[in-house]
Amino acid sequence: MRLSGGYQWAGRSVDFEKTWERLSEGVLAVVTMTKSNAVSPMVEDVYRCCIGGKAQKLYVELNKCLQTFVSKLVEELNDCKDTDFLLQYHLRWDNFSTGCRYLNNIIFRYLNKNWVTSFKKKSLAGKQMGGMSSTMFAQPGRGSSFGPTEQGAQEELVTLGVPVLEVGNLGLYTWKNH
Repeated sequence: MRLSGGYQWAGRSVDFEKTWERLSEGVLAVVTMTKSNAVSPMVEDVYRCCIGGKAQKLYVELNKCLQTFVSKLVEELNDCKDTDFLLQYHLRWDNFSTGCRYLNNIIFRYLNKNWVTSFKKKSLAGKQMGGMSSTMFAQPGRGSSFGPTEQGAQEELVTLGVPVLEVGNLGLYTWKNH
């Protein structure tokens, strides 16, 4: 099967749970800057999820992963001694923000360029342009024009009030709102 943009997909189905398990470990390693993971397999996993109709589910799981990570980080920072707090906060922020840029520009670039952009365009097409902010929240009944709509994931985006942002901005949004 030939897809737009010249990419080919051999028709293999995506085992999302297994793929997400690998990806989530890599995401945590990137935002903590703890170890160097091989980037190619992560980029390939993102690509396979996107063209295999799992882009929206990938976005939802990535959001949950970032939320959980930042929540635990806040707890750890709250346990720091007063003299150590600013140093630890700065170190964690530096690692997290650098990791988010890396996730955005390299690992989840395909998701950003295709699903996020497509989702935002479709959301904007259904609304008047006046007064729109750049932060788009998932809207009920709005699917992605990239890959099949995953109703469960769509409802989850709405329920969680998840902003549909590029991955790097989603990470920064998560940090800011904790």
